[in-house]
Amino acid sequence: MTYNIYDFIDRVLERPVLYVGFCSLGRISTLIGGFQIAMDELEVTDTSVPLFRDFNYWLGNKYGLMSAAGSYPNLILGKILGLKPHEIKLQEFDMRASDEQHQEAIAIFKNLLIEYRTLSQEEVDQCVKDFFQSNS
Repeated sequence: MTYNIYDFIDRVLERPVLYVGFCSLGRISTLIGGFQIAMDELEVTDTSVPLFRDFNYWLGNKYGLMSAAGSYPNLILGKILGLKPHEIKLQEFDMRASDEQHQEAIAIFKNLLIEYRTLSQEEVDQCVKDFFQSNS
């Protein structure tokens, strides 16, 4: 049995409030992570290319934030809120952001995901390698 995580993400992004109750990239990220864990537990194979699990590393490279401190919702929303790279830490910015900023974060995520999905797994693997080399 197989699945493609991007099919699930596309459905969620079409109607995020239906799936998470509030337009928040942080909540969407949590749902995606939970879905991936459930599929792993059921031993269902993700056939997506490139692998979504590497999206954070690619985004860190793209934004020049070579730190493991931020998840993609925090990186995107932190940039919208005008935070400097060293100010983006492992924390939630949901409480500080307006509804419009949450919607902007989701729109940016959609566009970044479109760009990411054009990459080969080899290109993404290089981003992951660069990420870990810069943090060692």
